[in-house]
Amino acid sequence: MNALRIENKNSALEIKLAEGVISCLQGNGRDLCVGNTYPLFVVSIYEENYENKHISSSDFTFEKMEKVGGRYVLTYNYFEKYTVRAEIANDADLEEFRFRIQVKNNTSSLIEWVEYPGVSWADDLDGSKKSNILWLFNEGALVSYPKDKMWPYENPCYPSYGSFGIYPNMVQSQFMAYLYDDGGMYIGCHDKDDNVKQIDFYHKDERVKLQLRFYSGVEYGEDFTMDFDAVFRFFKGEWQDACDIYRTWFERVTDVKKICENENIPAWYEESPLVVALPIRGTHDTVEGMPPNKLYPYDNLLREVEKIAEKTKSKLLVLLMHWEGTAPWAPPYVWPPYGGEEGFKEFSDKLHAMGHYLGLYCSGLAWTQQSKILPEYNKEKEFEEKNLATQMCVGPDQRLEYRLVCQPQVRGYDFCPTSPFLREVIAQEVKNMFDAGVDYIQLLDQNHGGGSYFCFSKSHGHPPVPGKWQVDAVNEILENVRQDKKVFGCESASAQAFIKNLLFSDNRPTLAELIGDAVPAYAYIYHSRVNNFMGNQSCNEMRYHDDDYRYRMAYSFMAGDMLTIVINEDAEIMHHWGAARKKVPNPEQSSCFQLIKECNAWRVAAKEYLCYGDMQKPAPYTCEEICNFTVFRRQDFDKPVPKVMANAFSFNGKKADIFINYTTQPVTISTPITAGEKLYVSSADFKAKKATPRGSEEITLAPLSVILIENEG
Repeated sequence: MNALRIENKNSALEIKLAEGVISCLQGNGRDLCVGNTYPLFVVSIYEENYENKHISSSDFTFEKMEKVGGRYVLTYNYFEKYTVRAEIANDADLEEFRFRIQVKNNTSSLIEWVEYPGVSWADDLDGSKKSNILWLFNEGALVSYPKDKMWPYENPCYPSYGSFGIYPNMVQSQFMAYLYDDGGMYIGCHDKDDNVKQIDFYHKDERVKLQLRFYSGVEYGEDFTMDFDAVFRFFKGEWQDACDIYRTWFERVTDVKKICENENIPAWYEESPLVVALPIRGTHDTVEGMPPNKLYPYDNLLREVEKIAEKTKSKLLVLLMHWEGTAPWAPPYVWPPYGGEEGFKEFSDKLHAMGHYLGLYCSGLAWTQQSKILPEYNKEKEFEEKNLATQMCVGPDQRLEYRLVCQPQVRGYDFCPTSPFLREVIAQEVKNMFDAGVDYIQLLDQNHGGGSYFCFSKSHGHPPVPGKWQVDAVNEILENVRQDKKVFGCESASAQAFIKNLLFSDNRPTLAELIGDAVPAYAYIYHSRVNNFMGNQSCNEMRYHDDDYRYRMAYSFMAGDMLTIVINEDAEIMHHWGAARKKVPNPEQSSCFQLIKECNAWRVAAKEYLCYGDMQKPAPYTCEEICNFTVFRRQDFDKPVPKVMANAFSFNGKKADIFINYTTQPVTISTPITAGEKLYVSSADFKAKKATPRGSEEITLAPLSVILIENEG
């Protein structure tokens, strides 16, 4: 037999056995693999002398095909050194293909990772948006043109960047989708144990290459067995339909509780506090010397807090930057706070007495040798005395190199998450912060999604290659320091593997905009189990315009996030963190505060949807008026956005379609009238259950306003 062909009702798969290549992957009227030459599988090997080589299916000899328990098993051999068993199953009822692979290691070498199955298709990502890739990078992006031009593909390596396509990290969920015509192909990893993997794609030779890479987490001489399915499934619909496939699987296997049932959720979650992020030293992140600004001493800040709360009619969560008494951006030490413990505790008590909450930014699982913004902060002596080099992440050759993250601020290393010293320091620092009355700690800023960085050490007690061990190690750190009703977070939304321990994080759709159009795919899957906040909007690449700022605020509101403002030392709203460094004029203040007030009133009034709800596809609507934004990094790409945005959430059998006009002019939309619907034009009306009758499909939204249409079932 030269080929294996598997068919079901709407798709087909064919593999050339001797060549080890998928030659046909057909569904929705298209064969994706015409011209595919990428190998069925690739194995990365490290020899004991640290020499690395990649062996692909074309290097192996095909031995046999058999059917075992409903799965086709293809056996390949490489000079009796490695035997690969590539499995493919077809569930005709679900119309999907399921893949697993095993590598038998008959040598003393190390299996680093395995890529499987190898698939590529003709590159039709031309910017027309007729084809898109849904990628769960920073809460979700629809990529409609070669991302390599804007966000170049990088092969994950040591030392690590946070921007690699690694799960669990900046890729926060274990699936993607190729969308074309009125459907597409879903590509999911149904792995309830959250093993480390790369879920990515790149462009080469006028083709798009899918990359599913599974890091082994094994020892030298050990076999690798993939104990979960990679799933290919053709479907009809849009990006939400791909999310539905994954969400259905996730909800079947997860033990992450829904917010309305989670006893670890603090009461302030339901109060929807406005996050107010600010530095108390310096004006941005690289100010040498970090002198105190106008918001310090803390009584100055408290006066501004009172004004913001009054303008927005909201509870606040004051999230401090540059508060550390050590040095900003200089983990792992943060305590004591700038100005001393007594003054900080007094500030915390006063803030709570006003009815507000306190949060702190920290900077992740790293070691600082030298601060570049406070030259007097140097920890080289302690590093040597405590032999801490033995607890840092090292590369495959066991060499220690400086970390790549936050280089303008510090020079240092990445801690291995198994480090006993790291755990001891974090436990003490967290205790100090919570004892001082802190409600929330963004403990893992710089560790996007909560993930740790790659470590290949042979002496730490973990396997000398990335794997599940590092996911377990991060969760152990967080579980060991958790306190009742206190909350941790990370930079970017928490990856699925860490949601239980990272229940409030700094979302980064602005990063998704660098490679495509941001879509709230993360919230579509997880919103009923975790709410996040709008974040400090770092790396915003849209033009600095009032409509742009309010659009980003509306986007976060429609994604179910709590809102955030970043203020400067004059307590003015900035476009984003870092805007002061770029000397960008601030957005118009009054309209921003008015929109926040409107959105937060709705979040509190309709919390069953906006806090507890599952995201759904919104009702169809038309809005002829658009805003055209410019995305600088994407070659001044114009991004047209309706002036009214829409989304939907469901809870306990009811659905709410929500529309927001983020502009300062009235805007008319058209949406069908459905039986039994109730229209609410204000949050006060919704609280009073005072619906407005509809006589027309057209609805005019007042400037800076939200409406809600509720339906049973």
